Amino acid sequence: MKSAGQVIRNIRKSRGYTLKQLSDGITSYSTLAAFERGESQLAFEVLVEILDKLNITLGEFSRYMNKPATAFYTWLWKIQDLFDARELEALKMELELLESNSQVKSDKCQILILKNFINMLDKSIYIDDEEAKFIKDYFWDIDEWGEFDIVFFRSTSHKLNNDSLLSLSLEILRLIEEELLPNNYGASQYIGAILISVHLFYERKEYDDCRILVRKVEPLIPSQNLFELTRLEGFKNILNYRENPKLVYIDNLKKILDYAQYVDDNYLYEALYHLYEGLFEDNGGIPQIPDYE
Repeated sequence: MKSAGQVIRNIRKSRGYTLKQLSDGITSYSTLAAFERGESQLAFEVLVEILDKLNITLGEFSRYMNKPATAFYTWLWKIQDLFDARELEALKMELELLESNSQVKSDKCQILILKNFINMLDKSIYIDDEEAKFIKDYFWDIDEWGEFDIVFFRSTSHKLNNDSLLSLSLEILRLIEEELLPNNYGASQYIGAILISVHLFYERKEYDDCRILVRKVEPLIPSQNLFELTRLEGFKNILNYRENPKLVYIDNLKKILDYAQYVDDNYLYEALYHLYEGLFEDNGGIPQIPDYE
């Protein structure tokens, strides 16, 4: 059985809350952080308020507690922690271990997920053309999508061509619309995958495909998924500005970036600031806003 703190941490991250956001008005940041690390307990009434803020009932929380962590997710959390700590050599050792013991298709998928993490720190490690073909073939062979598949998609979809990326994204949207998802955590993962596709299409200047996905995913994002809603709002303002360059869209983007700074969400800030900056590449500069610290 997983610890209560670990379960809260996983749900919090899947819903897009930072520690600061979730603890605000309920308990201290340090108390919640220590609880997630398994170093302390929360009073029952505090736990109830935390669950209420996450829109999780006590019954649902109990089911999360009793759902065993798969070996894959245990491995993935370990890799994420190593990446967050910029432990490049440790990540490379994990890659060597995986490559030396690879036996089945899912092992190959984990190798490519890990290569994607490492590539963000060391460009000499990358997914080659043969591996890119494996990725495309893997997704087209899926009969029923599972959480493993969506994690693999989120990590490797940048290697798909535009036609494959759009077709597979529309299939994921169909699953969300028809609620053919394993659980609430899975649903958040699927929505996040669509937003990654939006980002990829934007960087490829495929703005029509961006708008298709934005229009379809917007009504499917639950109100409690603040990270996904905020990121989507950023995409909408960026697309609107490209189509009709009004300052109101820039003002909206600045407010979103300020919000990302306020809640200490470096990932959200960097993802949107990169696109914001690109709006002004042809103008020799961008309006000044504070760098994230």
